[in-house]
Amino acid sequence: MTSSLMYINLNLRTSLSTSLTIGGKKTQFRNSFFSRASPFAILKVYLPCKAECSMARGILFIAGNGPAPERIAEIVQKDDVICAADGGLDTALACGIHPRFVVGDMDSLADRRVLEDLPPEAVMVYPEDKDKTDTEIGIAQLRQLNCCPIIIIGGGEGRLDHTLGLIKCFEKEQPPDMWYTAREIIRPLLCSAEIKANPGAPVSVYPLGTGPWRIESRGLHWEIDKVNWNAGAMSLSNRFRNGRVFFEVKAGRFLLILCNRPSSYQSGIVRRSKLAKVSRRPCLS
Repeated sequence: MTSSLMYINLNLRTSLSTSLTIGGKKTQFRNSFFSRASPFAILKVYLPCKAECSMARGILFIAGNGPAPERIAEIVQKDDVICAADGGLDTALACGIHPRFVVGDMDSLADRRVLEDLPPEAVMVYPEDKDKTDTEIGIAQLRQLNCCPIIIIGGGEGRLDHTLGLIKCFEKEQPPDMWYTAREIIRPLLCSAEIKANPGAPVSVYPLGTGPWRIESRGLHWEIDKVNWNAGAMSLSNRFRNGRVFFEVKAGRFLLILCNRPSSYQSGIVRRSKLAKVSRRPCLS
């Protein structure tokens, strides 16, 4: 299986068309990681990508708090492949979205009778005692269909052990590309990315996996080039300085956590009441 480097360029002045270069050939397509209404936009992303990727986006709804229905309507696109993991089906149906597949042990569904309204071939029921979480099963299902990117919706403010399990998904060989909760936009940093947000927008950076780690930034209030990640440090409640940050990962991988509350950005800065709680230290260890 051959791999190559995928370069994505989002043109924010048009309809968020995307320029893809694989093996020297340039192709235009409209899929993007962020919707136009998001307070954040990825301007450039460099990431490993399999050349045979179908480029159909995969959306995985999971149990737990996710964005508001109107926000989900902005994220999900017409040609996306939709999968729901267990209780994520409730969220999808509440938004008028009918998944192509439903997977999991179905122990967190509000009413299992909703499964009767779905085609039998679309429902994949697993035993409660298993080695993979419902989220991992959903991701694997979308991977089998060569979906790229894979975006998770939901999973916010739930059980701590489930949250830690979700974070572990980003340490795997093929992690999800984006995770939307009710309050955050979460994505892995594997290579390099340039991200735009309003000045003052909060952002946190955490090391993933076993390291070693090294990353350089340009545009943060506290640059993270010299952070000793190997000592257990993290960049918590950092801020965009001028509205645009470039990250270059030199070693390891990182998790980027952005605020998913557009109202916090209407004035172009974070509200003072929020800033008052932000630590003045660039990182915690």
